[in-house]
Amino acid sequence: MTEALFQPIRTKIMGVLNVTPDSFSDGGKFLDAGKAWAHLESLVQAGADIIDIGAESTRPGALSVSSDDEWAKLKPILERFYRSGLKVRTSLDSRKPDLMLKAADLGVNYINDVEGARHPDTLKRLSKFSGLSYICMHMQGEPQTMQKTPLGGVQGLLTIDKFFADKKQLLAECGFEDQRIYMDPGFGFGKTDELNAKIIAASAGWVSKGYKLAVGLSRKSFFGRILGITDANVRDAPSKMCELTTALMGVAIIRTHNVGLLKTLFNLVDDGAGNSRTI
Repeated sequence: MTEALFQPIRTKIMGVLNVTPDSFSDGGKFLDAGKAWAHLESLVQAGADIIDIGAESTRPGALSVSSDDEWAKLKPILERFYRSGLKVRTSLDSRKPDLMLKAADLGVNYINDVEGARHPDTLKRLSKFSGLSYICMHMQGEPQTMQKTPLGGVQGLLTIDKFFADKKQLLAECGFEDQRIYMDPGFGFGKTDELNAKIIAASAGWVSKGYKLAVGLSRKSFFGRILGITDANVRDAPSKMCELTTALMGVAIIRTHNVGLLKTLFNLVDDGAGNSRTI
């Protein structure tokens, strides 16, 4: 009997829906409500387990938008989602405490916070929503400034490691149980290209320490700089190679633009693990 090549992948795929004019990969493509909804449905059909909905770009140099403007884009999609009966989970990609609470009231399953637990009073209120998980991301500085003095080298890994420990303790103190806490090292958010590569390799160690990792590698600009790929949409191949690597390391969630391609790779690995599935 042939032994399985791999263990089955248990990583959840989080599909990206940006209703923004200036996101680095798909800014402006889904501002129209009809196009946004069609894209959401296509992500579900492609195999997404979670849909991450954001209305403010946090790419390097991006400017903040008001809560009113951000919520005006988010609310119609979230309300339509909960009327639709679609059987996937939802995530709010926002750093604004008031919008986190509004989205929690509407029933989102995850808060994806690029500012990483900076508002303890809001966290205490969010923890009362028993079905809500929190993704705590490390960012060096702010979107407007984060790449001016990026973290690098081994010291960068130590900084992220301490951030994980401190923030997990804070979230526990605010009422979140371990199973509702996810940590994101923040690829590209104030890191050198060298550090981004080191984070990929370090992910297995963080998983072994018991952290539930959520990672976002999709179409990142450091792939473009390293490989000479200027068009973000052409970075899917290196993205998928690294996403699959982190999945095999045991990360809990991968946030990605091309859901279908990643799902196909997962299916191939699962076939190698002896679980026959249709691709």
